[in-house]
Amino acid sequence: MRGGQGPFTRGCSEGAQMSRIFRRSSGVGRFIKSHVIKISPDEQGVNILMVLMFRYPSTDSAERIKKKIERTLYQSLKIKQLPLTINKPSFSLTPIDSKKMRNLLNSLKRNVGKIIIHEDYHRESNENDIALAQLTTRVEFSNVVQRVCLPDSSMKLPPKSSVFVTGFGSIVDDGPTQNKLRQARVETIGTDVCNRKEVYDGLITPGMLCAGFMEGKVDACKGDSGGPLVYDNRDIWYIVGIMKNSAIVLKFTDAVPSSICTKDIIKPVDCGLGMEYPPTARIADGKPAEKASWPWQSSLQVDGIHLCGASLIGSQWLLTSAHCFDTYKNPKLWTVSFGTTLSHPLMTRKIASIIIHENYASHKHDDDIAVVKLSSPILFSENLRRVCLPDATFQVLPKSKVFVTGWGALKANGPFPNSLQEVEIEIISNDVCNQVNVYGGAVSSAMICAGFLTGKLDACEGDSGGPLVISHDRNIWYLLGIVSWGIDCGKENKPGIYTRVTHYRNWIKSKTNI
Repeated sequence: MRGGQGPFTRGCSEGAQMSRIFRRSSGVGRFIKSHVIKISPDEQGVNILMVLMFRYPSTDSAERIKKKIERTLYQSLKIKQLPLTINKPSFSLTPIDSKKMRNLLNSLKRNVGKIIIHEDYHRESNENDIALAQLTTRVEFSNVVQRVCLPDSSMKLPPKSSVFVTGFGSIVDDGPTQNKLRQARVETIGTDVCNRKEVYDGLITPGMLCAGFMEGKVDACKGDSGGPLVYDNRDIWYIVGIMKNSAIVLKFTDAVPSSICTKDIIKPVDCGLGMEYPPTARIADGKPAEKASWPWQSSLQVDGIHLCGASLIGSQWLLTSAHCFDTYKNPKLWTVSFGTTLSHPLMTRKIASIIIHENYASHKHDDDIAVVKLSSPILFSENLRRVCLPDATFQVLPKSKVFVTGWGALKANGPFPNSLQEVEIEIISNDVCNQVNVYGGAVSSAMICAGFLTGKLDACEGDSGGPLVISHDRNIWYLLGIVSWGIDCGKENKPGIYTRVTHYRNWIKSKTNI
């Protein structure tokens, strides 16, 4: 990282004279079972569970349901004074099991250490009906338990936006609560409509959100209080509301029309959760990355020697550059290392198969993309997580701030670091990069140009295959590019060239189903 080790090609491109071109390598229609959606921890590391279902679900045949709390915590406690902070309540919260994850989830039980209720909550008016609960111990995220995203305060949902409600509430009025988590799709309704005399007659305040259907049938019910109302924005789930029993009590029903439920499972974001957006101050040629900052980064190695980078895009799939395999094509020769240091990897995997783009040719830079299938899946954690893939329509503007990471050389022909390096660079338009004094037309629409025309900060040998990422939608990181090629490292008017992921989004989907 100049800002990589092993094979790189020498040559010259049009207008490049005798500079070296581096290949930057070193060689539907029903309620279904789901999971509790959590928010934990927050930016300061405080353990918070925000949308709560307060009951004791039976976790195996030997355990009985001890207690059912049909309303949210503060309702059950008959609070009379505000503000109120309660320490060490005498019950716990349990994520809901699914058949495939029952044994794992049975161990994920946490006690509540503190409850913080909004200072201006009023039972009579239902205003400020919100509370936080702090867990006694942290919850480690995995592919089963994840936090839901919080929207910006400026986020607006127009009427008729599709949202999902989940809970264990009754499916009929005055019926029992359910042992299995249920979901239903509803629509947001304009506050002006809900405040009509025949609806709620002005009771809906700006701090409330109205959702459901005017004709009834599908809605939250008794026992759903405190549960989430979530919105899917480009496959990232945001919590936009918290259920209120007293607002609308209609019905969940198994007879919901097939058009109501369109998701097989409501999934909070499980990708792109790396570091909070790093500070803009940079060491000149990049700096060592902090642990777990880029949990999708991996090292492709032969005989324990780092040759290329790669990005984890699924529990068993990596995305990298095709030219990384120009010399060593046999999957059995390769090992994948995860973690921020090469000498002490967090985890290693063997490679089961390598799929190189059908149109890739080693003497060209086009279609420089490959997917790698690992020998066995990875269980995601705080230190190991996949990066998000953007939609094919995703656009990034020139001057956008992006990050490139890797174990590449710190300068051309320079040393290779043991610790993962990171550097912040900028997107440069293809028009600029195709100017005669830059790359003279060599940058195609399937490539991204990034760096600085002034040089200095760049990817280098050994960074090939590694990620070029952008922070989007509240610190969710998306993979924009794959380190591919460039002329020297950090040279003036010779920024780095990356394979454009959006151009190959359908190809990636066809090979990995991701």
